[in-house]
Amino acid sequence: MVVSNIRVLPIFRTRATKRWETLVFALCILIAASTRQTAFAQMQNLYVSGFASQGFVTTSANQLLVDRSSKGSFEYNEVGTTVQANPTDRLRVGIQFLARDLGLEGNNQVYIDWAGGDYQWRDYLGVRVGKIKLPLGFYNQGRDIDMLRTCVLLPQSVYNEGLRDFVLAHEGMSLYGNLPLRKSGYFDYELWCGTLNIPNPKNGFWGGSFGLGGVNSAYPIALQIANEYGADSSSVSVEYLGSSDEKVFFPVVYGGAFTWSPPVPGLRLGTTVIVGEFELSNSWQYAISLIDSNGNPRDFTRQVHYNDEFDIDQMWTFSGEYTWRCLTAAAEFNSNVMNEGNSGTNREEGYYGMLNCRTNKWLTCGAYYGIYYPRANDHRGHFAVEQGLPDYVGWEKDLVLSTRIDVNPNMMVKAEYHYLDGVALREGQVIYDGAREGTLDRYWHALLLKTTVHF
Repeated sequence: MVVSNIRVLPIFRTRATKRWETLVFALCILIAASTRQTAFAQMQNLYVSGFASQGFVTTSANQLLVDRSSKGSFEYNEVGTTVQANPTDRLRVGIQFLARDLGLEGNNQVYIDWAGGDYQWRDYLGVRVGKIKLPLGFYNQGRDIDMLRTCVLLPQSVYNEGLRDFVLAHEGMSLYGNLPLRKSGYFDYELWCGTLNIPNPKNGFWGGSFGLGGVNSAYPIALQIANEYGADSSSVSVEYLGSSDEKVFFPVVYGGAFTWSPPVPGLRLGTTVIVGEFELSNSWQYAISLIDSNGNPRDFTRQVHYNDEFDIDQMWTFSGEYTWRCLTAAAEFNSNVMNEGNSGTNREEGYYGMLNCRTNKWLTCGAYYGIYYPRANDHRGHFAVEQGLPDYVGWEKDLVLSTRIDVNPNMMVKAEYHYLDGVALREGQVIYDGAREGTLDRYWHALLLKTTVHF
């Protein structure tokens, strides 16, 4: 950590505004594609598909997905358009444009969700290049496709929505294939290497991490200021004002996904692993008040430049799924080991069990129970207490009941209820602010509604 010279800095407070024109633009693409272009496109080996969804989130306390969820919020929508072409039998190219709004994230700006080429030379060997969906667990590659699942949110203990931009897609290449194992079923694999792009590190998980880091650094900075001016630490007041110039850079990340389908109809078992490194940098701003060694009062601001490197020692996910008639049961376990620079090595873990039942052509019901611990060796929240936070910051347990109604082949409506114990998956700054203001609840509820139209 490098501390700059003392200087007075103006503080600006801005508020991101929604860009509704991009949402309208994306909707126009959907309408035009679905009404006039689809038939012609298919004739030319060009396929256009898409979706539009609108959600509503409300919670009894705390925050889920959006800042104002405790008051109810419609800041939860997505619009996507996919264009895909098959120039030859073995070659496929495609691109997906996405506009989304999730609280402070997205704000309906259109960007490329994934894009690339896929050449399958043989069943056992193919190659993908471009911005490619990341194979994390069984469901990450299809997390944007509502028709593939019953629940509104995938289990957050493994598929944390705050990390979506981190784990959705990588920019690079991958090798994949399918290998028959004779009487033992068959084996699918994918090996990949590339980098990860963080579109906006100011908000969401990364923004919360920078904010919490700035708050936690206030006390060490107070000690440093006291030492510089020969003052007693009790005479120094340091107020965190905010962060700027946030950057997150992944120079290289690689991994693999392996799935075994044994000779048991409906059963598949798999594992995925991610290894790599990333760098963080930003500037924290503080308002300083002190009485120096001569008894003179001083008020000024100071900017602290922060940068650090972290290693992803391993991110393991173990998955299992079994389908029998109208029932589908799934379970996954995720373990992440991070070398957190000066903070040492830490392992976090999350897991869940899920059951879905399709009762008829238009109704599907489901339930899952997920558990997440930010410190796998601390299930009782002792570390959180040492940081001056409630113990239930050290876990989050989520019981979910969901239902899905297929109105017609192109439209569905979902409703989902969450009963939560703990707040470990909330953003770091949100946890700190809630604990300080006394608004952080251990037990809380959430209701999500979502409707999706797709073609």
